[in-house]
Amino acid sequence: MPDEATKITAMIDVHGDVLYYGLVAWTNQFTGWVIDYGTWPKQNQRYFEKASAQRTLAKVYPKEAKESTAALLHKGLGDLTLQILGRSYRREDGTQQHVDLCMIDANWGPETNTVYEFCKLSPFREKLLPSHGKPMGINKPAIHDKPRGRGEIVGFHWRMPSLAKTTKTIRYINFTPNEWKRFLFERLAASRGSVGCLELPGNNPEFHLMLADHCHAETPEAATGTFGDRVLFSECPPGVDNHLFDVLVGCCVGASREGCALPGVAMNSRGSRKNKGRKRLKLSAM
Repeated sequence: MPDEATKITAMIDVHGDVLYYGLVAWTNQFTGWVIDYGTWPKQNQRYFEKASAQRTLAKVYPKEAKESTAALLHKGLGDLTLQILGRSYRREDGTQQHVDLCMIDANWGPETNTVYEFCKLSPFREKLLPSHGKPMGINKPAIHDKPRGRGEIVGFHWRMPSLAKTTKTIRYINFTPNEWKRFLFERLAASRGSVGCLELPGNNPEFHLMLADHCHAETPEAATGTFGDRVLFSECPPGVDNHLFDVLVGCCVGASREGCALPGVAMNSRGSRKNKGRKRLKLSAM
């Protein structure tokens, strides 16, 4: 990683056949470098579709597959988080760093509680955070603009409810996917070397073709509602994968949770009860 990187965030997108993941190293000003991404189990091909993945969780863990989906996910998440969180990552100056935060998608229907249970029991539980993407209509206030309740943690388009007002036993994060998808696109569109750009490793574009296709699986459309300009993303067409896109979005949300802030954008609202006058990002080329 570059010497200026100070944070590492990770995201895991949960599915019953394969787990998608990604890691991004960040500066405090939201300049980022993708340092790893892929699937668990690892595949023997660079480009593939989830529906045709050759190595699935069930094939790698046949014993757990016979028991239950929950057992299968516990085993897969355990091995993947060990790979992500159980090692260090070297900067150019030789300094060793570890992942600061790893979010895990907890929106996968009947296995939501499985993700919570895994995070609670994991030896890496202090660095794990179940996450929920909560779509926001154009006529509703931003998730961070609502008054902050006692015990809540609030940031730029994300919110961590107080455990006192939920049935959960560990903290989790809700975020607005559309706003963070727009934010990710702006990071990818920023000029290389500029503050707030997100870079991919290597110089061969074909190496990242699957990632690029996942990012282009949804179409952004500008919309104006009661609370100003927003961006809506189309539903992903059936059979089209967008999972690595979701992974990078989660890495951005995690970086914000860890205190990274883009200059000129009021992104840290955790200290106030009400958040007014926040600058909104303009929709750039996608």
